[in-house]
Amino acid sequence: PGEEIWFAGAQDIQVHGFVLKPKGWVEGKKKKYPAVFLIHGGPQGAWEDSWSTRWNPNVFSQQGYFTVFINPTGSTTYGQNFTDAITEDWGGKPFVDLQLGWKYILDTYPEIDPQRTAAAGASWGGFAINWIQGHPEYDFGFKALVCHDGVRNAFGLTFPFLSIISRSSIHTTMDSQRMNCTSSITILVDHRGRARRQTSSIRPDL
Repeated sequence: PGEEIWFAGAQDIQVHGFVLKPKGWVEGKKKKYPAVFLIHGGPQGAWEDSWSTRWNPNVFSQQGYFTVFINPTGSTTYGQNFTDAITEDWGGKPFVDLQLGWKYILDTYPEIDPQRTAAAGASWGGFAINWIQGHPEYDFGFKALVCHDGVRNAFGLTFPFLSIISRSSIHTTMDSQRMNCTSSITILVDHRGRARRQTSSIRPDL
C-alpha cells in the first residue's frame, strides 16, 4: 500500500513525498527489501497520487522494490515560492531535500537493505542522477544509478530550462561560470577519479 511522507528539508521547509511498499511486504523484517529512489523531471513537476504509463512507481513496487518518490524544491503544487526556489539553484536546495529525504526513509523503514538500493530519474531527474554520480561526498550509498535523457550540459539548454538562471537573465548574456557550475558533465569530469559508481540499468539481483 502507498503512504504519504513529510520531512524537514532545505531551510527547514516541509517536503512531501510517497512510498510504495513491495508486494509481500512484512513489517519488521530488517534489511530484507531492495529500494529504488525515483526523481521526477521538470524540474517544475511533481509526483502525485495518480497513475501513468510513464515512470509508474507501482511497476517498481510490483517487482519487489520499496519505492520512494519525493517532491524536492522546484516541484509544483506546493506554492509558487517553493517552485521558484530552484531558480539558479539546480544543484543546491533540491539536493539537500533529496539527501534529507533519503536519510528519513532509511531511518524510518529499517526493512530496507541499504546494500541493495538504486536511484533513477529522467530529464531533470536524469540531471539529478548525473549530479549524484559526480558528488560522491553526498554519500547516498546507491549501488546503481539510472539516468534517462538527463541534462548534462547547461550550455546546451535554452528557454525550456531558464530556471537554471534568473528570469532577468533572459535578455542578457548568460553567466558562463554559473552555467559551468550547473553542468553535471563538468562535475563528472572534475571528479572522474572519485566517482566510482556506474550509471547503469537496475539489475534483477538488486
